Amino acid sequence: MKTFAYITLAVLLVIVCGGCSDSDEMPSEPLLPVTANNLAGVWRLKTWQEAERPAESFVYIEFIRKDQRFRLYQNLDSFGPVQKSGRFAITTDEHLGAILHGEYDFSYNQQWNNRYVVHDLTQHSMTWVAVGNEHDISVYERCEALPSEIESLFPNTDGAD
Repeated sequence: MKTFAYITLAVLLVIVCGGCSDSDEMPSEPLLPVTANNLAGVWRLKTWQEAERPAESFVYIEFIRKDQRFRLYQNLDSFGPVQKSGRFAITTDEHLGAILHGEYDFSYNQQWNNRYVVHDLTQHSMTWVAVGNEHDISVYERCEALPSEIESLFPNTDGAD
């Protein structure tokens, strides 16, 4: 009789514990270390400060692993589409983690406005949080390539680097 009671208790425990997991939840993507290799490719700004980007605006950034270069394509702070390029670097802060920062080519020592802590880097997305401003949050999603309609706005983009 004791054996039956233990078996019944064990079965009930398995049922109760098994019910705790949410079967609708998809397994999360593995997080990647923040390296030039894992950043390499084209990324589209999906949200900034938790707001979706308007359809007519765009921000794409292409990280080129070789020589740690970037190309930025955007139409947010100008009268038309703009392409900027430069170098990026990744440093590690003991408390913050991986920090991404860059310098533009067009002006000597012209740094990005912010340094960004990179969170939740996966094959498909990443989140940037500006150092010193935890409300400045940008979420990027990976693209297979720069969309042709964006590329056509920049005729001098040859993909070389």
